[in-house]
Amino acid sequence: MRTPPPEVIASWPKPNYMNPSYQGPQLLIVSVTLLVCSSILVGLRLWVCLQMKRSARWDDWIMIAAVLFIIRSTVTPNLGTKYGWGYHVWDLPTLRYLSWGIISLILSWGLCIPLRAYWDTSPYSIAECSDEQARTLAFTKTNLIFYIIILILTVSILWKIQFPIRERLVFIGLMSLGIVACAASAVRLYYANRIYNVSYDITWDAYQLWLWVLVEINLAVICASIPTIRPLVRRYLPQLGFKGFNCNHDNIGDVTITVNRGFA
Repeated sequence: MRTPPPEVIASWPKPNYMNPSYQGPQLLIVSVTLLVCSSILVGLRLWVCLQMKRSARWDDWIMIAAVLFIIRSTVTPNLGTKYGWGYHVWDLPTLRYLSWGIISLILSWGLCIPLRAYWDTSPYSIAECSDEQARTLAFTKTNLIFYIIILILTVSILWKIQFPIRERLVFIGLMSLGIVACAASAVRLYYANRIYNVSYDITWDAYQLWLWVLVEINLAVICASIPTIRPLVRRYLPQLGFKGFNCNHDNIGDVTITVNRGFA
């Protein structure tokens, strides 16, 4: 991480080792709740594919990999709360700095020369670090742009299909989740920029950054899985009256498009 400017370090308050500010259990509550929801939906998706349709495609297996990634992304920052994650960087005692140093040594080898410049806030005139700021911000911006493009394309194509009113409401709900995922990506960009250019308080602001990362990726999996459980809803909740699409294809004007099998 880039060394904070002297004026930023000078603006930090005195360390409070006795009763430091902490952001609370919101990360644990939000991340575990969303993980349970996304895992259940992916499980139902696979059940529909393997038990009702007797086949699974590559996108179904990708969802399993996505859930495994989300589990790792949920466990890591929540474990980090026991070692300073969620506290202000200036309130961390030396022992916790050492813990972060060891973690950085393992995960960030080669990011800085000398390596301790990655986590040490003291100035290093000869330190050479890879531009983590540019890489992180570029990735986050690109991710947000693709979210918006995919959302616009999905709406522009599917809105032309004549949905029954109940299915149109489901469609609106899915699009709303997509909008929330886009908003989460935008908030993630805000905190990434704040960490690298404003506060440099990585253990405090990255707590919020990771919270919104987990909101974003869980909602992405949820949006991708809800349509695929349509056959399950039709079988066990027929009173909802979802009868929409043909199993594999639907027509928009003269163009034939493939529709996610969940709308079957």
